[in-house]
Amino acid sequence: PFPDNMVSATGDASGNFSLALTPDYDWLLLLTDSKATLPEEKVAAYVAMTASQVESMVSIPVSRAQSDINLGNLNLDTASQEARSSNDTASLAGSFDLSLQALLEQAKYDDSYKALINSYLNFKNGKRFESSVTFNWDGGSLPAALANTEASPANYSYDGYRLFFTPYGDNLTYTNICNVANALQVIPPSAVNMVNQYAGTGLPPAPLATVTPAAPFSSTTNMTDNGGTYCFDNGSLIGISPNPNNVIDFSVPVGMLLSGNPPAGWWRVMYQGTQIGIFDFETTSPVDANGNPVVFLPAPKIITDNTGNVTSIDVRWFSYDSATASYTLVNPADVNNLIVDSHISITNAAGNEDVIRPASAGLITSASTFARAWTINGATPANVIDGLVVSYGIGSVHYGVSWEPGR
Repeated sequence: PFPDNMVSATGDASGNFSLALTPDYDWLLLLTDSKATLPEEKVAAYVAMTASQVESMVSIPVSRAQSDINLGNLNLDTASQEARSSNDTASLAGSFDLSLQALLEQAKYDDSYKALINSYLNFKNGKRFESSVTFNWDGGSLPAALANTEASPANYSYDGYRLFFTPYGDNLTYTNICNVANALQVIPPSAVNMVNQYAGTGLPPAPLATVTPAAPFSSTTNMTDNGGTYCFDNGSLIGISPNPNNVIDFSVPVGMLLSGNPPAGWWRVMYQGTQIGIFDFETTSPVDANGNPVVFLPAPKIITDNTGNVTSIDVRWFSYDSATASYTLVNPADVNNLIVDSHISITNAAGNEDVIRPASAGLITSASTFARAWTINGATPANVIDGLVVSYGIGSVHYGVSWEPGR
């Protein structure tokens, strides 16, 4: 629904404001500067509900509210760009039909919603310029290793991320991107490295390309049009698909990723020399400075009978506890309020895919109904599991762990 259903209130001379919010949704609250002229100056801070000394809740769970929510005073934390409430989660827990534990768990993982600032900054004249980011982990080489054995998140390797942009429909056309020199540029805030995620996990793969503000991603006259379904540059840095809305991505071919965390600062999308979009992805970083995840990750187990036929797939979810340097279980019920999509994807060697989603919203925890009779080591190649991905999304940010050959 964001940003179509935006509501606003103007602070009075003392800085007081109140908002009437429908409980049909949870809400992201932004403090904005009505006098700002540049997009990057419009948002002064995220409004956050203080959870603890280190955590805050930026996605206010209004859909679970039982009464008015009095945040109290807002105190600016410049490091996090958050205006944090003087009334904390413990004192406000009675305003919600969620337990304090669930509120605290949501506060740990809801920073992904900060990416919705990009929708706000690029919403003009009723038109959207959407963006999304996908973060990938390598779980291992073959799904057969998961037969009746649960995966261990401690063994995963963080691979990197991909960015996707969906411009306004009338901003650019697929044909122009394929044929006009330097029609499209995506300028990072600082240097980023593109790597091949299949180049091994023992050490970070060597960069395939380094893209800088001075030498950004750029379309060229020698882009290759793949039959009107996909167009990509011969440097394999940038691609565009005409469906549904000229989606631009930096994952050409599929094995390419941007390494590390998204850098601080603004990504700018330029078309014919004019800026048409501006984006911030730093707040979505999924790993800390030591490479440990700050989001939760799946631990699937493929249940088979004694002939190798798959009867079900079970998934538990874990998060990294920096205090104990270990992984602890996440209760899906505590975080389901945050999840916009969660699924298991199974593929065979030919690339045929079977996608399973849970019956109700939230994290997927099991699957037992499949599109084909999957096996681990059967005699029918079309039914043998060759690849497995377990993923979820929070807002416009997606996280996935893959098991596939060659890893």
